[in-house]
Amino acid sequence: MKNALRLSVLALSLAAGLALSGQSFGEDKAPPKAEKPKVAAKLGGELDKLDLTDAQKADILKIRADLKPEVAKLQEQIKKLNEDAKAKEMAVLSPEQKAKLQEAEDAHKKASEEKAKAEREAKAKAAETKPAPTK
Repeated sequence: MKNALRLSVLALSLAAGLALSGQSFGEDKAPPKAEKPKVAAKLGGELDKLDLTDAQKADILKIRADLKPEVAKLQEQIKKLNEDAKAKEMAVLSPEQKAKLQEAEDAHKKASEEKAKAEREAKAKAAETKPAPTK
């Protein structure tokens, strides 16, 4: 159990570090082997403010690409651990508590969906009322 906790902490630390550096999982694709990595790409976070050389940017992109499979594997392990923990937690709850928890989760999900819908509508409305660019 301690090893699982240590693994979770390690994986979360690694994921947080990559997230803080602007790394996004699943969005960037490795360039074809014939091409050089795009060094003009934004690295994200504070790294964009450091005036890095093209070589430094390329090195950072390579590091991220090299770690991506390991991070994905750790994320899967964390997902499995979280699923296992939730199953064990649910086993402790009474039927009434399970029902109450389900109601709370449903209400939270509905509120999140409504908020996202309102944000999309506000964004669309703002785009409609935006003045056309002048030439």
